[in-house]
Amino acid sequence: MIAPYIQIYRTKGAFKFSLAAFIARMPISMMSIAIVFVVVAKTDSYALAGTFTAVGALIAAFVAPFWSRAADRYGQSRILTIAAPIHIAALLGFLTAIRLDAPKWSWFLLLMLFEGVFVGTGQMVRRRWSHVLNGDSKLMNTAYSVESLLDEIVFMVGPIITTLCATNIGPYAGVLTAAIFLSVGSIFFISQKETEPTPHPKVKGIKHRNPIFTVEVQSIFFPFIFAGASFSATGLIIVGYADQYGAKSQTGLLYAIWALGSLIAAFINGALHWKISAKNRFMFFTLALAIFTLPLLLAAKLFPGNFFTLSIALFLNGIFIAPLIVAGYTAAENLVEENQVTETLAWILSGLILGGALPGAITGHIIDTTGAQTAFIVPVIAMGISILTLVFYIKVWLKPRIK
Repeated sequence: MIAPYIQIYRTKGAFKFSLAAFIARMPISMMSIAIVFVVVAKTDSYALAGTFTAVGALIAAFVAPFWSRAADRYGQSRILTIAAPIHIAALLGFLTAIRLDAPKWSWFLLLMLFEGVFVGTGQMVRRRWSHVLNGDSKLMNTAYSVESLLDEIVFMVGPIITTLCATNIGPYAGVLTAAIFLSVGSIFFISQKETEPTPHPKVKGIKHRNPIFTVEVQSIFFPFIFAGASFSATGLIIVGYADQYGAKSQTGLLYAIWALGSLIAAFINGALHWKISAKNRFMFFTLALAIFTLPLLLAAKLFPGNFFTLSIALFLNGIFIAPLIVAGYTAAENLVEENQVTETLAWILSGLILGGALPGAITGHIIDTTGAQTAFIVPVIAMGISILTLVFYIKVWLKPRIK
């Protein structure tokens, strides 16, 4: 089962750039929950904290594809060298504004700045895999599964680190730790010059066609929006649920159990040589995830305060996350030319991020007013809408172009 993993990591430089990207994207799982800890500690409002995370996600979703297009044109290292220092400086400014009790509009401005220079190494590292493996479909499935597996480790370990830092050191410690991970990982990733894909500068006279305006990319992007909404709502509810029952320190453990299901599924998915096409896997795993979001609501409503029951529901839900994301990335990559791969993958990731912005305020409001157990209705509804968008694009999925 591990043979495919050994094969891809024998590729020169693969281990280094994969490790660097892993470190650099650790803050992805830390930042939202870290901001929640900081804002709630200062204002005692989950609704406001949810609004901050929502605004941040919206901005990140909007700018990520444009940064990725720039990376395709000018080179990954060059773009990351510009964006990462600004991101970190603005993040520290955001913390300082909260610490000094500056007006809340200044919090939002600094949040907009540091999210506005968000450059995701997740799509960059996937582009590198495609580059060094020459687009081999079987090896790419394993490589994308590796990155999804690492994503799940990120989402398992990151919240635990954040929770430990915020509850044992102070509410600001989680954000500062995330900044350290980003700094170290970015420097390491920038140094990996040998495996960097060749830039594709804009050719004069040839008009750039944004991949998001193609129905094929939209058929993945829009279902991902509502899957992302489900993930984001669930993550916020986990924090509120643990707090509601006086077990805030268990937040990281619940996150870890949720991510563990996805991690195990990612490992198995990467070892398999699928005979089912990526588009069919995407449709199947979207439906399966929608079905297994229901147990979250049932566990919370029927067994309030029972963390064991909720843990089982989270684990089962997590099983379908990584395979869904891998199938979506794989199907999307097959749709575009090489010089648009990073941008296309960024749009797919932006679907998840954009979706993550949608339910923050309403989920926080439900937690504040009726309790976290009721708020689990939000991810259920989100996945229901994801299925509807999938059905809307069913004619696209039946086309032979999508592999």
